[in-house]
Amino acid sequence: MRAGVIGLPDEDFDPIESYTETTQVDEHTELTACLEVRQTTERDGITVQTGRAAIQELDTEEQVNIDPETDNISVSERVDVVKTKYTEFLLVPGSFVTVSAGSGTFAFQLISGATTSATVRRAEIDLDSFLRSYEGASRAEEAETWQVGFYGNTGNAEKGTIYGDGVFDDTELGSVVHQLPKNQIGLNIQSKEEDIKMTASKSGYVEVYQPSNYDSVEFSQFILDQVLQHAEMSL
Repeated sequence: MRAGVIGLPDEDFDPIESYTETTQVDEHTELTACLEVRQTTERDGITVQTGRAAIQELDTEEQVNIDPETDNISVSERVDVVKTKYTEFLLVPGSFVTVSAGSGTFAFQLISGATTSATVRRAEIDLDSFLRSYEGASRAEEAETWQVGFYGNTGNAEKGTIYGDGVFDDTELGSVVHQLPKNQIGLNIQSKEEDIKMTASKSGYVEVYQPSNYDSVEFSQFILDQVLQHAEMSL
């Protein structure tokens, strides 16, 4: 797993175990949720658990009926349709959780239920703080911005996304975009050990494009070392 939406716990928690729970909605309907831990890995001083989650929910379905005798069309909704959501997850117990997409954040609640008392909620990343962390001379890494999503500009270009080599170095747009609120950034991070190409969004999504052979522990270490200090639980 090299990408996901981050969730943060409000308390420390130990490694979790798989479980399934069923809720009786009415006489004829049951809804089931399942959290499946598929692998627990201990390496480089951290514990990483990966797995998948699924939950059944009631959904509505539009029904269209045609009455040929009256030339009438009627539209109604059924509320008893069962829909199943699915996601993969990765977690470092007590530190963070990632799910494969925004639609998978339901797993935060299931993971919370697998702990003794922790509540996991979606994270929000302070992108300006993240960028500033690479501007200090004491950092071993250097970072070049290849993508910036911005908003809140006055004028015709109120929001947008810019791509390029060193976006902030652009003589026309660089300084302007640097000062605007940001909802997405992409960085090329260079260090003695390796080069990393990644992207992060204000809404908590992080993806590592390169190295393409990152495993779950390496991705987790990147989140722990580079991202978490700039993230907080969203309201």
